[in-house]
Amino acid sequence: MTYEEALAAVRERIARYTSASDPEDVLDPAGLRDVEFLLATPTPEGIHAAGVLHYARHLAAEGGEADLATAKSLLDKVNAPGLPGQLSDLNEAASRPVRLTPGQVAAFTFGGSPLPEVDGAIVMIRHHLRAEPDDAQSLMNLAEAQRLRFLRTGNVADLDASVATLTRVPDSDERSSFLGGLLQLRFGVTSDPADLNASIEALQEAVDITGDDPMFLANLGRARLIRYVYLRQDDADLDTAVRLLVEGVAATSPDDPSRAARLGSLVQARHTRFDRDGDRADLDQALLAGVESVRASSRDDPELPERMLGLGAVHLSRFQVTRAKDDLKQAVDLAKKVRRALPKDHPLRALANEILGHAR
Repeated sequence: MTYEEALAAVRERIARYTSASDPEDVLDPAGLRDVEFLLATPTPEGIHAAGVLHYARHLAAEGGEADLATAKSLLDKVNAPGLPGQLSDLNEAASRPVRLTPGQVAAFTFGGSPLPEVDGAIVMIRHHLRAEPDDAQSLMNLAEAQRLRFLRTGNVADLDASVATLTRVPDSDERSSFLGGLLQLRFGVTSDPADLNASIEALQEAVDITGDDPMFLANLGRARLIRYVYLRQDDADLDTAVRLLVEGVAATSPDDPSRAARLGSLVQARHTRFDRDGDRADLDQALLAGVESVRASSRDDPELPERMLGLGAVHLSRFQVTRAKDDLKQAVDLAKKVRRALPKDHPLRALANEILGHAR
């Protein structure tokens, strides 16, 4: 999230309250997180927006004296000629009934949208849920919109909100899979083993319900692989990960856009098991899957560099076993291509350099 995006989000939240008088919107903790971000590197515009939001919160909440005091302390620091009129509009909004804008929202369509638009989608979904609080699909959409907000802000509290929303959704394979993905994402941020273990439990529930859905099989396999690599070297996790990923790839049609990602995970699992056991069969199968994963990736796929490096690492391991010069050449060529394609501060350049270092 950039400063400009956070500023726009706070201003949009104030504008929505002025128009719709919805206290839930300005009292949303997400607004305070955006204000905190603005005040970390304060500017007159950011201080003004933060002060006005706190003033709106004071109006929206019973006894919001702390917000009023904060608003005054912030607004005293800036010279905003239009401030009296802005505060007057907010006072008028507080005296009007809430103007709801309920509607079904497909949250996934907001992927990549600016933060204010994601916030707007969250508000529309919440308005719909006021009329139908147990609408499972709208709850799933709200959780997705909150996940998209996390992807914009990087603030784990937005991810926490998404997880909390899913607890209101009845059990289903879709809900279990979504929850498993969220918990795995949160593990990547917090490194809390409880999140990864809970993710695996949720993903296992999805597999138990559906049986052989390739998405659920592959997601569970990847989660078991992550637990083997990052938490504990339990042989059962790695062996199960390989089996699930093999089954998931086999059940994925050749034209499925998810096939490249599932193949990439299979490469990692096979290569990891080769490192554990030294079984040449795993190495050869990892190479076949790696070649296919790169071929199946579109040129603009953001995960393509990682898959190319995964294939390069397999070629390097095979060279160390067979001393075949073609494997060494392939490893070097792939690492060089990735290094040329990525900016100097990209984290994958370090892995490319590592492969080149070993190749020397």
